[in-house]
Amino acid sequence: VNTRKAAAEGLTRLLECRSSSRLVNAWSSSVLIMVLDSDTSCATKAVHVVERLVVLPILNKEESSSSSETTAWKILASLGDNTVKGASRSQTEALRVALQKIFLAADNKNYAASLFRTIRDVAVQSLNAEDQFAPETDNRRTGLWCLFEAAMGHAKDRATMAKVIQQSRIDLGFLGNSWDQLLDLFLSLETPNGARQALKWSMTKCLEILSHVAAMVDASTAGKTADDLQSPLG
Repeated sequence: VNTRKAAAEGLTRLLECRSSSRLVNAWSSSVLIMVLDSDTSCATKAVHVVERLVVLPILNKEESSSSSETTAWKILASLGDNTVKGASRSQTEALRVALQKIFLAADNKNYAASLFRTIRDVAVQSLNAEDQFAPETDNRRTGLWCLFEAAMGHAKDRATMAKVIQQSRIDLGFLGNSWDQLLDLFLSLETPNGARQALKWSMTKCLEILSHVAAMVDASTAGKTADDLQSPLG
């Protein structure tokens, strides 16, 4: 057990220094899934590492180095890419469980609400970036939906989730706007063919999340969002 925890720490430190795609995939397939481990001490270690490497650099980006935030989004984007390729969902499930445990253990009761605000901000920024297909923008645009889905799954019921959304004070209408902008990107003749698969995945996740939070949106926003979605669909 101690050897496994030491190996997880070593791989995490290596990834903090150099976030190559190979290291990201190795970390996700060995350290992240340790959150689901039957050994409590290994699972606890993995949760702490996920918070340190993925959550805190995004949540406290003003206090984190730009490389730390870049690594966090690269990890999340890789989970989205793996889902596109039909890989096991164990990694995304591990992220959901990790967030659930992180939120429960947090001294700050607004931890989850703060993360939702950050996700909203990143969604707006990534879809309005000057270079839509710069690697960092692409990682944020893909990774934020993976993070959003996992964060949504932390709550035990819809009432709890609705309370967190209310605490975050975000306008969920941004989900409809995001889907519309993603569709524009997907249909644009300037979009590289290699980017369309990830865009299609992001659009799907955006709709899935929107369906889950529909009951939490006020009637006027729900009506406008429905109209916006119907328009491009004919």
